[in-house]
Amino acid sequence: MFQSDGNKNLYRFLVAGLILLGFFTIKISPLPWYDEVDFTSITYSYSNNKTFFCSANDLYFPVKGKEVLYYGPVYFVLNSILAKLFGFGILQSRLLNFLAAIVCVYLFIKLFERLSGEKWTAAGKGLFALLILSDYTYLQDMHSGRMDLLALMFVLAGLLLADISSKRIWLHFLLSGILIAVGLLTTPRVYFLVLPYYSYLLYMYFKTRRNDLLGGIVCAGVAACGVYLAWIVVKFGGIKGYISYINAPATVFDNAAGGFFMLNTNITPYQWVSYSLLFLLLAMAAWKNYRVLLQPENTTALATIALFLLLGGGSLIYMSLISGFIYIVVISVASGLRRWGTGVIALLLLFNLGLMGYKYFVVLRDYNGRSPEKLAGWMSHAIAPGSKIVGDDKYYYAVTGGGSQFQYYARGGTDVERVAYHTGIWKANYLLVGDTTTDLFREYRRHTNLQLLGEYKPIGVPASRAGYTTSYEGFLFGFVR
Repeated sequence: MFQSDGNKNLYRFLVAGLILLGFFTIKISPLPWYDEVDFTSITYSYSNNKTFFCSANDLYFPVKGKEVLYYGPVYFVLNSILAKLFGFGILQSRLLNFLAAIVCVYLFIKLFERLSGEKWTAAGKGLFALLILSDYTYLQDMHSGRMDLLALMFVLAGLLLADISSKRIWLHFLLSGILIAVGLLTTPRVYFLVLPYYSYLLYMYFKTRRNDLLGGIVCAGVAACGVYLAWIVVKFGGIKGYISYINAPATVFDNAAGGFFMLNTNITPYQWVSYSLLFLLLAMAAWKNYRVLLQPENTTALATIALFLLLGGGSLIYMSLISGFIYIVVISVASGLRRWGTGVIALLLLFNLGLMGYKYFVVLRDYNGRSPEKLAGWMSHAIAPGSKIVGDDKYYYAVTGGGSQFQYYARGGTDVERVAYHTGIWKANYLLVGDTTTDLFREYRRHTNLQLLGEYKPIGVPASRAGYTTSYEGFLFGFVR
């Protein structure tokens, strides 16, 4: 039913609508948050002086006083190019990951076709695109200002280059290894994506005994390790320096590398719906025709999902890395279960589109409170360029774009350390916060002399009174010395 060619035009219309709606709301959802601000400030540092410092946080929690090198340079270099071309702003910082997310949809479809040996119908492609682009976790990451989906794009492209039917297998596997390394140098978190697909290629070698295939696999491994090792030598002086860096003491975490290669285990209610329906499909497939689960596209996708979970995966933002694999299995397995499969897909579509619809309703309803242009306009009158401002994450773009310097209000070191640094060493001029009822604000007030200079009310009344879930509403204080 859902994969009938009669639905393809409907899917195309809905997918185009989702992409346009996503682009239209990219500046207002979510409000700037700490991960995004970390990465944008590192990009800002690289754009200005070719270093990888978190310029928004001199007390950056893992590597106080050092460059932030865990992720690699790719995301920051590419984003700095966008900043040079289109200027500094929230749209420019989120655009790269957003565009990569769209490319990943195409790459997932090609990966399914490679593994299954079948061409997906136009309706099948449309259904997959609709499911993944309406997936809450994937949608959140598209707007996150992070680098996960960019890294996913590089790795998927690398996997697709490892084509055993290629006439120039060595060249293709060499390029595969290089692209995988580029993905790892965007964020090493995507390392788990490589293992299942290359394990499948090893299986094909043992099945066919093709020496050129084994040589290609080795070539890809050497290329990936070589490119990554070059980064280690250039920035750390060697493996010893790299190990020393990732084991350096941190001011917040016990170890700067602790948990970095082991993904988070927090599973949200949104994810339980996807997991539950996936497990339901797997149970029905095992009962009716377990052989469908042994098809290459399903074994590879399921192995990727399982590896993600076994390594501790599950937090909302990282779940986007396996969303495509979930929907590959869902569509592949559901197509053989007829009415039951159609029912599961219907539930998934209903849930995804319903949740996405509610999210966009709230975001668009709160548009005035979320407008970065209105905030920038107010700030241009309230704060002189060249000022030093301590603030909440959400004010970073307006402060930096207005020509002032920004430091995190609530991150890096302890509360006491931040207050001492911001007022004594950095000599901040202003404090810009959204909530004056917190213990942290009382800590600032206890140790400094604050004078209320203004209040930003983008909708004229307190946001909570208007029913807004979130906004740029805040209070501007001056440090009186």
